[in-house]
Amino acid sequence: MAVISSDSVFDVNGAVSPEGFEYSVDGSGYVTITGYTGANEVASTPRSDILALLGDPLVLAIAGGLLVLIIIGVAVVLRRK
Repeated sequence: MAVISSDSVFDVNGAVSPEGFEYSVDGSGYVTITGYTGANEVASTPRSDILALLGDPLVLAIAGGLLVLIIIGVAVVLRRK
């Protein structure tokens, strides 16, 4: 993300970042991205919340522990038969 130097937030109205994003200021003072003016647009798909959880070491540790308990439980049940 590029930082556009400005003395006031209203100075970014109509500014274009080096990446080609065009900024505007609406009536309430919020800065919004109104378009992409560059030629090398890259589309990306946001990760779902479930996939994001898989990157958390604590969640992976809990899931691994549960998997071990399930395997032990299945082994005990099969051994009794």
